[in-house]
Amino acid sequence: MPNNREKEKRPYNKDSLSLVRRYLSMLPPNYIFTTRELLTLVEERPSLDSFLCTAVKVGYIERLARGVFRRKIRGLKPVPEEVIVGIKRVAFAGKVSTTKLSREEQKREARNFLLSNPVDSSRCVEFLCVSSGGRFKAEQEIRDRKTSSIYLREAEISILAIGNRKSRLGETEAGRKFRTLWLRGEKYCSEEEIYKTFLSLSPKERLVVPSLKQFLPQWISDCLPRLPYESLQVLIDRVKTRKAGLTGKYRVPGSRIFA
Repeated sequence: MPNNREKEKRPYNKDSLSLVRRYLSMLPPNYIFTTRELLTLVEERPSLDSFLCTAVKVGYIERLARGVFRRKIRGLKPVPEEVIVGIKRVAFAGKVSTTKLSREEQKREARNFLLSNPVDSSRCVEFLCVSSGGRFKAEQEIRDRKTSSIYLREAEISILAIGNRKSRLGETEAGRKFRTLWLRGEKYCSEEEIYKTFLSLSPKERLVVPSLKQFLPQWISDCLPRLPYESLQVLIDRVKTRKAGLTGKYRVPGSRIFA
């Protein structure tokens, strides 16, 4: 029996990026993809990074942020930075929550696009994310509807780290308002302000508060008035509701009770 055994040759793909090119050619217009989304199609990361860098330089794709791209097609609408942040975080299995500043700026941006007004050439946007924070820059080319001129918009994205309980408050109106109070801190929030925050909620949003109470700090929950009986009854029957598969009935925006 020979001592030198023949080694099995590793299958070699002559063009390791052929699948990447094919994948990109099939993407619908305005589809935003990430580097991590393409990693399964290549054997080594450096070749992919080099390809994407070259594709950006020749104008085949547009880099919206580090690791976030889309096909560069004439006439595409600008992408809100909120969308870019969400896609970037989801690529790393993260979850992003909005802030009062990000929501106000998003409304202003939507109004400018609707009225064909010039949009800001730079933005500073703030978000929240569980565990890890950070900063990065987003860039994209924007066409002015009135003058047809193209300019580069840069946005500074800031992500603040928050804990799991703050994140679990979700994106309901009630969850957002109480998270804002929580982030300000007990020292800067009076009992009267917490009470007024509850009263500012719509009747439907007040139904959400009982399911949020398990995540709220005691200095907020102790200041809340008597909570709606109908939502408390649903929480009591939560086990039966879950067993019957009816939980989704109480999560829809019109009749939301569960956070």
